[in-house]
Amino acid sequence: MLTKVIKSEGMKVYDCLEMIAAQSDGSPRRALTYLAAIAGCSNSQEAREVLRMPDAESKEIIDLCRLLQGGGNWKQFSRILMAIQDQNAEGIRIVVVRYFNKVALSARCDKDAGRALEIIDAFSEPCNSNDGIAPILMAIGRVLFA
Repeated sequence: MLTKVIKSEGMKVYDCLEMIAAQSDGSPRRALTYLAAIAGCSNSQEAREVLRMPDAESKEIIDLCRLLQGGGNWKQFSRILMAIQDQNAEGIRIVVVRYFNKVALSARCDKDAGRALEIIDAFSEPCNSNDGIAPILMAIGRVLFA
């Protein structure tokens, strides 16, 4: 099925087809989502990085976003960060930014939009994979202690 879509759309998959198949757990819908996610990539490394992103529906990352929105304390953030410390920091950052893009666009008042934009700004710098989750810690610090 994927090869048919790739050929008909003229897509480049950057030798990531096996990775897409493995991560989709047999779900054609999820496989197509992964395929769409790498459609805008310009090289193999970028495509593989996108595919290593955490699941956008990850409970811990959604909890992190909700805590950022509601303004939690460092101990609450630490608990969540311990649970996601082995995940790809750049992927976490992208999920947070996308989440708050939606929050900002659907905000009903200036205060809510402003908070979402502050969070997007704090998470705007791409993460270097060699730094682990340190860039996420710093972004949370900018939100929490600013």
